[in-house]
Amino acid sequence: MKKIVLILCCLLATQLSFSQREASKTLDFENTVDDLLVVPFNGITVISDGAKVYAYDPEQEKIIWEKPAPQRTGVDMAAEFLTTGGIDYTKFNVIESTPFVEKFFDGRLFVINSYDGQILFSAEGEAEYFQAEYLFDENAFLLRGVKGKELIIAKYNIPEQKFEWQTVVSETYAEWLQTVSKIAGMNKIGDLDKMDYTNDKVFSLIKKQFFVLDKQTGELLWKVDSGDIIDFKRSLDGAKVVTIESKGIISNKNEVMLYNAENGTQIWDKKLTTKYVVLFEDWQDKMLLAHQKGFNFYDYTTGEKVWKKDPKGKGIKSVVPIGTDFLYVYDDEMMLINKEGEKMWKKDVKICDDEEDPIYFLEKTKNGRVLYITATYANMVNYKTGEKIWRKNLKLNEKCKFL
Repeated sequence: MKKIVLILCCLLATQLSFSQREASKTLDFENTVDDLLVVPFNGITVISDGAKVYAYDPEQEKIIWEKPAPQRTGVDMAAEFLTTGGIDYTKFNVIESTPFVEKFFDGRLFVINSYDGQILFSAEGEAEYFQAEYLFDENAFLLRGVKGKELIIAKYNIPEQKFEWQTVVSETYAEWLQTVSKIAGMNKIGDLDKMDYTNDKVFSLIKKQFFVLDKQTGELLWKVDSGDIIDFKRSLDGAKVVTIESKGIISNKNEVMLYNAENGTQIWDKKLTTKYVVLFEDWQDKMLLAHQKGFNFYDYTTGEKVWKKDPKGKGIKSVVPIGTDFLYVYDDEMMLINKEGEKMWKKDVKICDDEEDPIYFLEKTKNGRVLYITATYANMVNYKTGEKIWRKNLKLNEKCKFL
């Protein structure tokens, strides 16, 4: 009899404290456990011992279901070669913001509901699917896969358990990927693969190739398959798409192009070049691009900067419009600038002790002050001068969480 010990009281305990705790629950399994994952959505732990898959509910303190596994776990070589870098497909992986987990059994991708063990999708037929993403508005999966040399994007209806469409977006994809992988020294590539969607379109970045499909029919509307795209952003209304390419010897610069999402027409005459992009925001008639040392607004129509000089600041977190002015936060400080991009305060205002601290509240009050609350402390600042109202910051209990 093999045993697995579940420490349910604290998953983030240090190694020392872990060794001093007593197990709150011990489960027995017939075979050696080879995979275990706590699903963030519901706290259920899914477990595989090769022969069976189980789910443990910490609230009920018991195994709530068990299912036979098709065979011993083994990832398909084609899928392993094509999956997103940084994801281990011999292990359970969570589909974000859902109770669903995906895993390869007997070389095939399975998607399982952690609540009841129901298999929501299993890869059948000649196509080999390697990742699923959930369409919340349609109760369906968007899938990526390969069939021979072809790259496929598909939509799968979960209640009806059938494909609504399967679209070949590249007929020579495998050959291209092999060439790129040889250049990369067979390192995993495509760790920035992602999908996004609107009411009528699917946007997919796969191994630096970008595809746009009709969400209902699966028709491939347009693509950029040069193999240079590392990221993309879309406007809130889905009418425009920004693609980002990596440039420079150490990839410290980006080239950005704006497209009409409907037909792939380039809106700008040429790509704009900026430092490495860390933040994108759609501001309706313009977009905000923040890089490692500052930010600026760019006109959607022309691609030109709104301000001649970028307001400086590392690690831009947010830009808040206040009338015609802008309050921006970077690292552990904030600064106010006017509509011309000029600083209105003599010096930056430190608002937290740690650059990673979240900002819970940041707003101008009716009496001409800026109130901020971070994970570290709170204070108010004179809107015109940037001077703190209280000499000492109001220290907060970092263990408290704001909703």
